[in-house]
Amino acid sequence: MRDRLADLRLEALHLASGAARLVDEDGDGVGDSIVEGTWQAEMNLGLGLRKAPSTFAGGR
Repeated sequence: MRDRLADLRLEALHLASGAARLVDEDGDGVGDSIVEGTWQAEMNLGLGLRKAPSTFAGGR
């Protein structure tokens, strides 16, 4: 059973759309935090993508 489950590829969370702002707090050219953002998400729990009943918000 373990081998069969390992072969499955379930991408449970899909961020369908949204926008946010990356903040480079230490000036190294890499975003350290995501702020002022929201995403509309979809989830796949084995029956295809379904709209998630909430949004995900970026924050510090």
